[in-house]
Amino acid sequence: MKLCRAALEAEGPLDTRQLAVRVVAATGLDASDPMLRKALSYRIVQAMTLAWNRGKMGSEGIRGELRVWRA
Repeated sequence: MKLCRAALEAEGPLDTRQLAVRVVAATGLDASDPMLRKALSYRIVQAMTLAWNRGKMGSEGIRGELRVWRA
């Protein structure tokens, strides 16, 4: 959650896949692993949705099939 918030504050609104790429890069994990990015995307959606429901995170809506998040 902290990595997502930092990426959103630095770069502005990002969709879930973009956030997953930023988290992978920030943690030094293998960015070429599609299964890792997909697993992180699911976890990001869960955490961000909980934060959104609590009013701690914002959403710009849905772009294609992905939600766009904002800090």
